[in-house]
Amino acid sequence: MIGAHYDSVVGSPGANDNGSGAATVLALGRAFVGKKMARTLRFVEFVNEEPPFFGRRIWGV
Repeated sequence: MIGAHYDSVVGSPGANDNGSGAATVLALGRAFVGKKMARTLRFVEFVNEEPPFFGRRIWGV
């Protein structure tokens, strides 16, 4: 799994932390198009990594 988060906190644009991670996941996904891999790769972008959601149990997880 290759992943990054794309959320931000109130008052912060999240430009470097979130933007660079999200862009990297997309770029890596594009780079692997058509490649034969020995294992499945999943490219995932996560939300709710920042407060007030971080550390809370959501959806029974």
